[in-house]
Amino acid sequence: MKKVLKVLGIFFVCVLTLFGSASTVFADDQNMGLCEQPIYFEYDEIEMLGVNKPYNSEWDLLKEGKYTFSGWCIDNYLYTNYTFTGASSVRIWVNNNSNQKITVKLLKQQSGVDWSQSTRNIEAGKSLSWRVDSLSKSSYYYYLQFSKGSNVSGYIEAV
Repeated sequence: MKKVLKVLGIFFVCVLTLFGSASTVFADDQNMGLCEQPIYFEYDEIEMLGVNKPYNSEWDLLKEGKYTFSGWCIDNYLYTNYTFTGASSVRIWVNNNSNQKITVKLLKQQSGVDWSQSTRNIEAGKSLSWRVDSLSKSSYYYYLQFSKGSNVSGYIEAV
C-alpha cells in the first residue's frame, strides 16, 4: 500500500510540474501590443473578419507617447492593437527576430482601400529605423501591418 501511495505521489508531482511549465510557456509567448486577427468595426457591430480596418482604440502619439510592441505569428498578418493619431511625423523602429525577410507597412485608414504611407522590407535578424513625414494629425488614423511569419519588436513615436 505504501508503494502504491508513493507511486501515486510521484505521478501527481510530475503532472503538476507538467501543467505548471505549460502555463509558463503560454504566458511567455503572448503578443504585446500586436494582434493576429484584428477586430473590425462596421455600423456599431464588431466582427472578427471583414473588409474594414482594424479597430480597437486610438493611440494619440503626442499625448500618450511612444507605442511599444512585440509579437510573432506564423500564418497571419500582425497588426498594431491601436490606430495612431496626433503626429504629422513619426519614427518607426522594428527589430526582425525571425529567420526570414519581412515587410512592414504603415497604413492610412480611410473609407475604401487603406493606402500605404510607408513600406519597408527588413532582412532576417536585422533592425531598421525610419521616419515618415506629412501625415495628417487628426483627419486620418494609421496602423502598422507586419507580413505573415513575422517575429518582431519595436516602437512607433512622434518626432
